[in-house]
This record gives sequence, structure tokens and C-alpha cells, in this order.
Amino acid sequence: MAAEPTALAKPRKPPAWRLPVLIVVLLALLGWLGVFLVSNALGRQVIRVPIAEADAVLEPPPAAGVEGEVLAEARAHLDSYRLDDAEVVLRRLLRDNPKSAMAHAYLARLAYRRGQMTDGSCAADAVAAAERELALADALEPELADSKIARGYLAYFARDYARAKAFGLAAERTGTNALRASLLLADVASKAGALDEAEQRANALVFRIREGYLVDHAYGVLAEVYTARREYRRRAALRRVVEERRARSGRGGNR
Repeated sequence: MAAEPTALAKPRKPPAWRLPVLIVVLLALLGWLGVFLVSNALGRQVIRVPIAEADAVLEPPPAAGVEGEVLAEARAHLDSYRLDDAEVVLRRLLRDNPKSAMAHAYLARLAYRRGQMTDGSCAADAVAAAERELALADALEPELADSKIARGYLAYFARDYARAKAFGLAAERTGTNALRASLLLADVASKAGALDEAEQRANALVFRIREGYLVDHAYGVLAEVYTARREYRRRAALRRVVEERRARSGRGGNR
């Protein structure tokens, strides 16, 4: 007896949920690929940060002659926070020349550096000591740029940025020590949120000065600007430039 033919099995339809799941997975893969391509493109992007130009120079001495050499030594100590060494040099200078207004202005800077607090302010006794030295400097040379810069930083530590900027601009107008005046104004602009001005002034210092405190400090201002703008790749590139400079010079860094 012949076997009955068997009915052909009907093809099974895929479950209704499978197609949406496949679409979601495909979109996820395409999204991952897009992120990967964008990441690669950014990885190849050239991140530019300022470096000194070919004709960059060293910061000039604070004054002419032998006194200028002594003041330059004191300034180097102050820039590196060797405050006791700076005081020895400045007190010796005042014994030799009691009418050195610059020595008093530098002693004002020494005083507020000793009083700088971790929160960016300055201790009241240090402010008072700085003001005493500035009064002596004013009596000897009323329009001294370094005195105006020191007063600008006292206002800066007090977070009175409008007053600090006024002192910085007044120092610039004297036509002397414009570099340190511009550094003060860059600091003030950064803290006051005027990021374009802060970047412009810091860049100008980096392009003009070959090495030393001014450049280190200007790079610090640029790091603040890039952080405030969330330009983290530029900040990372800047850090590499700073580290390379310090490795070449054998110096650490102070802001």
C-alpha cells in the first residue's frame, strides 16, 4: 500500500519584534562608526598653541646701571619665591641707596607674596606691609609703574577687578615695565571673564619673551582661558609645550 504524501511545511514568519531590534542594532553600529570617524579626525587635527617667535628676547632689567643689576637679581628671587633671598638683596640695596623707590616697590611685592593664601586672597597683615612699602615708594617716585602694578595685584587679591585693571592701565600709560603691566591685565581679564583679552595679552607675552617667569605665568593664564572655554585639547597641547620648555631649561615652574 502506497504511503500517503505528506503535506509541505509552511514557512514560519519571523517574530514581529525581530525587525525593530535589527534596525536598532544597525543604527547603534552606524552611530559607533560615526563617533570613531569623528574621533580619528580630531586625532589628526593640528592643535596650535603659542610659542616664542624667532626674535623673542629676555625680559629687560628693571633699571639701568649697577642698581638695575641688583634689582634684576631681586626680581629673579621674587619670581621664584625665594623671598628671604630677595629681602636680603633689597635691604642691602636700600642701605646703599635709601632713595631707591624700586626697592620699596619690590618689598611691597615681597610682602604680598608672603601673604598669598590658597584661596587666592592675601592676608591682611601682608597687605598692610605692602601698603607701607608702597607709601615709601610713592614719596620717592609718585608715578612708578611697579608701584601701580603692586597696587593692582593687591586689588586683584581682593577680587576688585575693576580697580586692579585701572592700576594696570595706569602702569601701562607710564611707558615703563609694560610687560609686567600687561601680565597683571591678563590675570585680571582671565578672572573677570574677559577671556579674549586675557588670551590676547598672554599670547603677546609668549610671542615676545623667550623664557622666564613672564612666559611661565602667561602660559598659566592661557591654561585658565582654555579651561574656562572647555578647550581641553588645546589645554593638553599647552601642557606638553610647557613641560618640554621646562625639561630643556631644567626649571620647575611657579605661577
